[in-house]
Amino acid sequence: MVTNTACHQTPPILFPDCRYTARSAAAALAPLAYDRVNDKYKSEIIATLNRLSGDSAPTVRRSVAKSLPLIAKFANASTLAEIAELYKLFAKDDQDSIRIQIIPVSSVLAEFLSWELKTTVIIPTVILLAGDRAWRVRWCLCHHLKEIFP
Repeated sequence: MVTNTACHQTPPILFPDCRYTARSAAAALAPLAYDRVNDKYKSEIIATLNRLSGDSAPTVRRSVAKSLPLIAKFANASTLAEIAELYKLFAKDDQDSIRIQIIPVSSVLAEFLSWELKTTVIIPTVILLAGDRAWRVRWCLCHHLKEIFP
């Protein structure tokens, strides 16, 4: 039986070099680990999510997008800036299922970002999503507008 040694060289929390199912599970488990580890591992988790955000498998990118609002609740200012960059990246993703997953990130970021960052990050992204070609994205955005702009 062949084992993937790259899986065993990373911390046991995240396994980004394995098959897409393991990478997807790692992204889904990242929020659970994020608030329970020290700052060194927090930055490693964010770096891993950054790396996974460019994965070729849509399920991995979707898992990263789903984990962003959960991590943003515990993040500091620099981590929120990184999450905002991932947010903008996912807003332009080819898969509509990924664009749908970042809409809840809008409401969480709106709570924690300054007004200046809201106007430069959230509002342009919401306008982009409002004109999306997929009706599911527009529909989901309509249902979350009250949370994004209270």
